[in-house]
Amino acid sequence: MKKSPLWFIFCLMPLFLGAASLKITGASTIQPIIEKSASEYVKKHPVTFDISAGGSGKGMKDSVERLNDIGMASRNLSAKEEQSLIKVTIGFDALAIIVNQHNPLTALTQKQIADIYSGKIKEWSELGWGEGGKIVLVNKEIGRSTLELFEGYSKLTHPNRPNAKPENSIAKERFDIGSNLESITLTAGMKSAIGYVSSGTADLSIQAGSPIKILSLDGITPTKESIQSEKYPIVRSLNLAYHKNAENPEIAPFIDFILSQEGQKIVQSFGFLPITKDK
Repeated sequence: MKKSPLWFIFCLMPLFLGAASLKITGASTIQPIIEKSASEYVKKHPVTFDISAGGSGKGMKDSVERLNDIGMASRNLSAKEEQSLIKVTIGFDALAIIVNQHNPLTALTQKQIADIYSGKIKEWSELGWGEGGKIVLVNKEIGRSTLELFEGYSKLTHPNRPNAKPENSIAKERFDIGSNLESITLTAGMKSAIGYVSSGTADLSIQAGSPIKILSLDGITPTKESIQSEKYPIVRSLNLAYHKNAENPEIAPFIDFILSQEGQKIVQSFGFLPITKDK
């Protein structure tokens, strides 16, 4: 599918001549945290921010190639990435399976999700919803950490990956989406859709009135308790990373701000968990 039209650059321009700058790219899941943190940070620091999404893969590639100052990744770094980068975890999130609020189902098993996304189960009637019709798969494009997490959980592979095997691949009939917001919007707009997104983003969208709901996986719902205890099966860390040879003196102070009590409150305000359980 065509790449996300919602990709954008968010710039904060403090009223200081000769202000320092930070370019931050990567995971759309983390982007709102960074935007809000930046808006607070510039109240006391003469820094210009250039913040854009594009996925965890882009954020880490940009960091390795020193095309940004900080990369955002809603996943762990690969061994190759860790050779060049310094990682800082700023919070935790979980991957949520979402459906339209008209869907009467409240839970699915790992096997059912794998059968749905592989195309073995094509109709909601096979799962007990007679009026659901054909299942519409909302998937993530390659380069998104949510796709990688989903692949690990479902044991399926995106069919466009090299050496993907048809018998273990996500079905060809699907919508490949970029950001969490796009996935939520599409699922909210089609009663027969199913998707997967950040649980923090899904929670906030539901609170804002989005007509979606989160399904439990094998009887476990992504709550603060189930995520922190790791009982919920798909938990991930939210990370920032920068090159080991980075020279921008603004990198460390900004990351320290996000790790501070004020910064961790911002992390929590977007539905994510802080790096310590007692905050």
